[in-house]
Amino acid sequence: MSEAKDEYGEAEKFYQRALYIREQTLGPEHSGVSKVLENYSILLRKMGRESDATRLKRRPKTSQVKDPSLKGERGENLELS
Repeated sequence: MSEAKDEYGEAEKFYQRALYIREQTLGPEHSGVSKVLENYSILLRKMGRESDATRLKRRPKTSQVKDPSLKGERGENLELS
């Protein structure tokens, strides 16, 4: 079980990095960013972080208004966390 948690944690770091790079190069409304957000939210659900996953999944719909309420359960910014 601990090994799976470590792998999820490592995968989350990769998703965070991919999200940052795609937003910087393609812009936040690009479909490539939406795909990373979708996959990242699936990972968060597997990690038991349902509310974080839900907020992240909603993000493409609210990214045009730059919704400041996109914070994770532990207060982290889900946009680039």
